[in-house]
Amino acid sequence: MYDLTVTAGHDGTARLIVLSWSCGDLMVFARLPQGGGCGEWALAKRIRLWEACRDLPGYAYDPSLFTSESALIHTDGTPVILVSPWRMKRWWFHLDVETVEVAPAPDPDVATAYPCELPWPPTLRACTSCLDDV
Repeated sequence: MYDLTVTAGHDGTARLIVLSWSCGDLMVFARLPQGGGCGEWALAKRIRLWEACRDLPGYAYDPSLFTSESALIHTDGTPVILVSPWRMKRWWFHLDVETVEVAPAPDPDVATAYPCELPWPPTLRACTSCLDDV
């Protein structure tokens, strides 16, 4: 089985990102240049994910890490994608599909809904004169 994602390269042209669950490789496809711009898709790069992320903090060597349907890929249309080998236990990293540079990434589902600043709780001031009319 495969997971397919579409993104753009640094040059702005489309790239197909395919994660093979059988071998854990990420394959990057680009269109071959052809008159009229309707070239065929060809394999531009194959990235072994377990090799690419071996120097990241929290990684334990395991070539089978990305060989299941639990691996996730997120993209915002740029060549830098978010990858996680697990759906439940998240361990995310950024991967530039053209330079194969990797970096740790925060979980995209964890955000600060209501940021707070000190002092907390804030001092509230209210006008009570309008309550006298009730």
